[in-house]
Amino acid sequence: MAITDRLRAAFLRVDDHVITHRDMVPFNVLITGAGPVLTDWEVIGPDSASLEVGFAAVTFGRRNTAYTRRVLDSYTANGGALPENLTEDLFAHKLGSELGRLASMLRAALEGQPLRGWQTRYDDPDEGVKLLLHEVLATAGRLKRLAAELMI
Repeated sequence: MAITDRLRAAFLRVDDHVITHRDMVPFNVLITGAGPVLTDWEVIGPDSASLEVGFAAVTFGRRNTAYTRRVLDSYTANGGALPENLTEDLFAHKLGSELGRLASMLRAALEGQPLRGWQTRYDDPDEGVKLLLHEVLATAGRLKRLAAELMI
């Protein structure tokens, strides 16, 4: 509950809400001769531009502080603006995404639904819930440390 409340507060605190892709991950970017093309718009919807860039920075930065910094610097150098004093809340979208995966697995386990897509990497839904719970907590810690390393 505390994580959910923090994520909600982070979203409400920023004022750069836009309609955006909401799933900026490497396999949704097609590299072409003319440049990158963003694909797979099935989860388009309202989000914060800065929280979306925080998600993209940590995702494309592959948990590497220097790479993540380069993504954020490129964003601001090309006209993007990041709200001040967000600290680890800049990565609220990433943490929310991990929390959403946990909720999806928990629903499948409780309702006895067959595992689909990414869920099939787990042999047992109950074990998947257990592992994902630990991953959510570990992700929260990693993102807090990353924000401190980036001094945001």
